[in-house]
Amino acid sequence: MSEISERMEQLMRNVQEQAAKADELQSAVENVRGTATSADRSVTVTAASSGAVLDLQLDAQAARQSHVVLQKTILSTIREATRNAAEQLDEVAEPLLGDQFGQFQHLMKAGTGHVATPGEDAKTGPPPRFQADDTGDDDFQDRTYLR
Repeated sequence: MSEISERMEQLMRNVQEQAAKADELQSAVENVRGTATSADRSVTVTAASSGAVLDLQLDAQAARQSHVVLQKTILSTIREATRNAAEQLDEVAEPLLGDQFGQFQHLMKAGTGHVATPGEDAKTGPPPRFQADDTGDDDFQDRTYLR
């Protein structure tokens, strides 16, 4: 077997190994769930490591709280559930990624789970989203522009 053929075979094995790791990591990321319950047990949240709320449960005691207290309780419980999911993700990802785990952590924005896309700075995150102008200064005001 020629040297070029051996290099090509090694390259193909490396690509296949990386693809298998990527599939394993994707599956692990999709299955990570963090759950947290508030100190007073009125709010339980299940979240993904990205911060997406997958389930929110309120017990009868939650309805007796002021809206301000309930809002703070829900938000802090979401943060705790997300933190829990992120820790679980790290535990799953580290053995899969080995030396590349540090890069993975760097790419995952702390608290948001945002993965930087090519051409995007991992520190600054995605470009700002379009914000609707609510001043009414647009050409259409309350009318649709669709005909």
